[in-house]
Amino acid sequence: MTDGPISYRDRIPGHVADDAVVRLILAGSLSRFPAQDHPDVVADAGDAGSVVLQGSAGSVRRAAAAFRRQGATPVNTPIADPDRNTFPYSFQSMIVAFVIAMAARSFVAEGFVIPTGSMAPTLRGQHVLMRGPQTGGEFAVGLQLGAPASINDAILNNAPDRLLGPRFPGTAKSEAWSAKPRQGDRILTHKTLYHFRDPRRWEVVVFRNPANPFGRAPTYIKRLCGLPNERLWIVDGDLFTAPLASDESLDWDAFQIQRKPDWVQRALWVPVYEQRHDQGGMSTPDGFGAFVPNDDDWSLEGPVWTFRGDQPTQLEWNRRAREFTNWNAYNVGYGNTPDGRGRILKGYTYPSPEPIADIAFEANWTPSSETGSLRWILEANQHRFEVERVADVVRVRMRDDVWSEVGPDAGWTEWQTATVDPVTADVPNRMTVWHADQRLSVWHHGEPILELSYDWSARERLGYSRKRLITSDELDALRQGEMPSTGDPVEAPVAKSAVLKLEFTGGPCVLEDVQVARDLYHRAQQNNDRTDSNPARPDILDRCRPTGWGFGTHPSNLAELGPDQFLMMGDNSGASHDGRFLGAPSPFVATMVDESPYVVHRDLLVGRAWCVYFPWLLPLGGSGPAVVPNIGELRLIR
Repeated sequence: MTDGPISYRDRIPGHVADDAVVRLILAGSLSRFPAQDHPDVVADAGDAGSVVLQGSAGSVRRAAAAFRRQGATPVNTPIADPDRNTFPYSFQSMIVAFVIAMAARSFVAEGFVIPTGSMAPTLRGQHVLMRGPQTGGEFAVGLQLGAPASINDAILNNAPDRLLGPRFPGTAKSEAWSAKPRQGDRILTHKTLYHFRDPRRWEVVVFRNPANPFGRAPTYIKRLCGLPNERLWIVDGDLFTAPLASDESLDWDAFQIQRKPDWVQRALWVPVYEQRHDQGGMSTPDGFGAFVPNDDDWSLEGPVWTFRGDQPTQLEWNRRAREFTNWNAYNVGYGNTPDGRGRILKGYTYPSPEPIADIAFEANWTPSSETGSLRWILEANQHRFEVERVADVVRVRMRDDVWSEVGPDAGWTEWQTATVDPVTADVPNRMTVWHADQRLSVWHHGEPILELSYDWSARERLGYSRKRLITSDELDALRQGEMPSTGDPVEAPVAKSAVLKLEFTGGPCVLEDVQVARDLYHRAQQNNDRTDSNPARPDILDRCRPTGWGFGTHPSNLAELGPDQFLMMGDNSGASHDGRFLGAPSPFVATMVDESPYVVHRDLLVGRAWCVYFPWLLPLGGSGPAVVPNIGELRLIR
């Protein structure tokens, strides 16, 4: 017999000896317990309408069976086990939990903290929250890690608003609580996924840094851009790939665009303008306005824009105030050093912005009559793209922009048309237009209805953006390290920044919830002083010099990926040390894994980053310590 009774609920386990003293608690009425049939069992009333049976295990089992036949039921409330309150039991539980956690960390999932802004704004590193007093918009700004507080303070005190752009410094302010640096996003990485399937382009991946796998930053997180057995070339911010041929000849027209899936593209749009943040005060000494009307019948103040005239009218994006570029507000804290008076000498254009033609537009358009029509026009890369909403159709087309030679009605592709509900007076139409990765996509009320793709090669794309014919001979010369007589087209500036227009007919109308965004942009630029941090073989030494072009950014250093090799790049291309600049691998990686420069071998992959499980903390009560989880930023990683 044991020294004291042990409590059980529902039933007594079969391994308990019949002579063991136990207590069993069942739900029921004490008056219904057949006590006369079980004199060796003590029955007492318990809490909340329960009955406690105590005695030898064999007797209690028989009494409980009889009691259940009288209508008793098991108690669902857990019964405290005295043995479970002891330190040895608790210590054993902690050991089991620790072992399970370590096993999960090693084989299933592992958490990481994002330290830098190389993936911003998709993922944020250590940052400060800024607010634009004129727009009310809030955005994150990266910090110069290790810089004196005076430098970061001077930078932030003069920062431009994200929605106004780099030409208007001093339009964003840091609240007292937000001036405190926030830690980066905390993410979970799925470590077993790539054991069951191959990595896919556009996934965000955690991997061991091949250039320094045991240093201060042994793991990197980037977006997978290049796959095994292909050549990759970055042109105009987009990715073009061609099969990896074994011979020396290279067909430059074989480089074709790589398009992002819609679910990835939707997550990568970077806001340029949001009407809901236009509080009627978005003005500067230079007269900022997102769109410029061609007549005086427009009212463009506040969250609702109205047109009251009867004539055809037009709104055009105000390029004087802000051109479409790859400028990233997150980077305003990088690359700047204030002088003794706190002035920012380089301005807030680090790195120098480059024109971009991949643009998204979304708005609610409400005509006043069924004869109203809306035409969306984009002029980019010497071409013109149009989307028209009229009557019961939405249609798209494109053409070469050569009006001066053949007139405005020549050179168009055939209209691609989708039938929708007819235009109705005073009924809003939600129109969404994406121009990205050489594809024009149209949504009506959130439903995809049209798509127009054009398949320029990388050579053609480079020629259109530079407004001149680029031949394969020029690119062959660049690949051999020679300079063509026409100069290097990669270094030449884009001929013209994108132009966005909206044309309306049919009388008065209203525009609401206008949003404009730009796409992710991969920069083609030269290496940096970290590229040659490891010794390189003589045959790759020239490709790893700091003065040379980055991997995949120029014909002289195309990204050539063999079996099990990947190219990783950061979303914040202007402030990311990624596969373009990694250079030669460390001696350990070169000996044990892969000696190829710039690439990430499959054996170095940790896993796919799949969610932000713990974003930065918010202050308690608005001004207290940052201890409140920012639940609104929990999200899957696209």
